[in-house]
Amino acid sequence: MAGQSRPRRHRIVCIDDYAPGLSVRSQLLQRWGYTVTTANDGDAGLRVLEDSVADAVVVDYCMPGKNGQVVAETIKARWPGVRVIILSGDPDVPRGAKASADAFVRKDDTTHQLRSTLARLLRSVPRQQIAKPGTPAIIRAVSALRSRRAGGNL
Repeated sequence: MAGQSRPRRHRIVCIDDYAPGLSVRSQLLQRWGYTVTTANDGDAGLRVLEDSVADAVVVDYCMPGKNGQVVAETIKARWPGVRVIILSGDPDVPRGAKASADAFVRKDDTTHQLRSTLARLLRSVPRQQIAKPGTPAIIRAVSALRSRRAGGNL
């Protein structure tokens, strides 16, 4: 219809040091309708978040340098509205790592598990973010408050 805007696609940052896994996961996320940006380590992923808006991050737990827990903790401290899923092929991930993210998905789970977890987490993301993640905390807080008021959540 004329004058009617299409709903925006959720933006996902996918972080993994294992290139083949990152490529496959990125393709899946795109096929599911998400806009995807990839990064091959934790530092690169955090730089992506500095420069753009993201609704969620899917991050591998076991990476050199900043592992998934450190990345998740940094994201939650700097951009609390961004949803974080930690992935791991290791069943013995420390409880603290799991607690640092919004969700934990094992790599050997079905792709349905990742898809449904991501969809569940994104249901609580405002449809229109006003401030970019790199903006000062006070501006992000005011933007979040306006979004909640507009959505009737206050």
